[in-house]
Amino acid sequence: MVPGHMRQCRRFNSILFCQMAAPKHWGMSNPIGQMLQASMEALQLEIGCVGCPLNEPFAPMGPLVTHCWLRSFWEVVDKFHLLLEIEYPVLPYPQENDITITTIAINQGLFGDDILS
Repeated sequence: MVPGHMRQCRRFNSILFCQMAAPKHWGMSNPIGQMLQASMEALQLEIGCVGCPLNEPFAPMGPLVTHCWLRSFWEVVDKFHLLLEIEYPVLPYPQENDITITTIAINQGLFGDDILS
């Protein structure tokens, strides 16, 4: 078992790498850029947001997301109130006054497993 301080160190190194690599490769057609784009789109789909998922608050949806490097990165971005400035398209709603199902669930006070069901 890895001691807690070593896990934190690995996590910090991963996040530091993401902060350095993401801006350099974001929007590029190289393999890293394509991986970043696919990962962001998967996270966006999983949490049900219309814009950049990293700009959404980590709670209540973050703990329910599949564990991956981008989830960890998002958690730290939220925890330390970091602002990420990347060009990320906002999906238009099909009709005026539409909102996402996730937004409805959160506004109704649902959290954790209640949202999953």
